[in-house]
Amino acid sequence: MLTATMEATAMLIASPTTKYTGPLGRKFKKEAEVKLAQNRHLLTLSAMRSNIMSMMCEADLFAADEQLRANDRVFQCESIPQLHRWYCNVYRVFTERRNALRLPFVDGSTFLMAVAS
Repeated sequence: MLTATMEATAMLIASPTTKYTGPLGRKFKKEAEVKLAQNRHLLTLSAMRSNIMSMMCEADLFAADEQLRANDRVFQCESIPQLHRWYCNVYRVFTERRNALRLPFVDGSTFLMAVAS
């Protein structure tokens, strides 16, 4: 009698179980979606921060103290719309300063003066 019970128990343990899709399954799915959204948000923040700072550090158009202040503010910001506005403003200043260094010639061509900040 004992061996029959043990064999029946072993069969129950060894049988495959079906995937549970009840409330707990929905909870785990929701947690996975939230985690994915957080990862996407962090990746977007990281990409925007690196784009802003690479534009500021790429050219000698921004002074060192401007770069330090921007670096501090950019990496403290957690808002994607605010970082987008920051990027637009940095791009505007970048193009204005770069265009201010262009020397126009009579034939319509320009030459970019290299200056050290």
